Amino acid sequence: MNIASLNTKSLNMQNAVSLKNNSLSKNEQLKQIEEQAREIIQNNPAVKFEGNTSVNPSEIKVTVTGEMAHFDFIKDIEELSSDEKRNIHRLIQQSIKKPNGGTGDYFIMDRAQAGVQLQLIAEKLIPDKYKDQMEQVIKNYQEEGYNFDVKIYEAAQANYNKLLTKFPSLGEKSIMANGIKSLEEQEQTFRSFYSELNLSSQATFVQSFENALTKFKENQKNLENSLDDVLHQFQDELRTKWNDFASILNDSKVYKLPTAETSFIDISL
Repeated sequence: MNIASLNTKSLNMQNAVSLKNNSLSKNEQLKQIEEQAREIIQNNPAVKFEGNTSVNPSEIKVTVTGEMAHFDFIKDIEELSSDEKRNIHRLIQQSIKKPNGGTGDYFIMDRAQAGVQLQLIAEKLIPDKYKDQMEQVIKNYQEEGYNFDVKIYEAAQANYNKLLTKFPSLGEKSIMANGIKSLEEQEQTFRSFYSELNLSSQATFVQSFENALTKFKENQKNLENSLDDVLHQFQDELRTKWNDFASILNDSKVYKLPTAETSFIDISL
């Protein structure tokens, strides 16, 4: 299976190179705002239990909150068994799990990979009559992540404007406009990297996935966003994210990636 159909627009690498000046102009204040905002997302519980310890567990009302709320409709699919629903829930949780840290672009790349994993869940595990609904839910999830990033730039612009009133010599600065432009372009760029994934065989999959990681690394080096060792760490985390997902999915046609721990995988053509 070629995953090109799972992603929409593609973007030439030249667009990513054009972001260099915008990326280099990002100041430390904006980076701190990004980190603080992302910590809020990471610490937001996916499930909240309402009730008290004296009631029967079957009477406890479970309210799904946060990003998992997008996928709440799955619990009502009668065609799925309880075990199947639990497995899908685990796969979704693993797919949308956020990195512990990193650059803004790394979070965008992680979101692009999450989209591919969610699409595989839709294709392989969701009954046909609910696939369109799942597709819309995936779109809503990705838009929510994008809109959150937009709010980060809006907050950074607001803070800068306040600072500007005290220090007019700093001059006007379009943090929000430049940030959103960069966000849009990187969002499309990173999705295009994953559009080349090819699951027709173990070898072609590994090669296509590594190509995506290489393009991401080149993109970040062109923008001078991270050092080599940091980029290597990002790549390893994305491989691990995929392998953890593939292990839960347990589908013979969804291959794993060789890593330092699982280098035995045959990737010869």
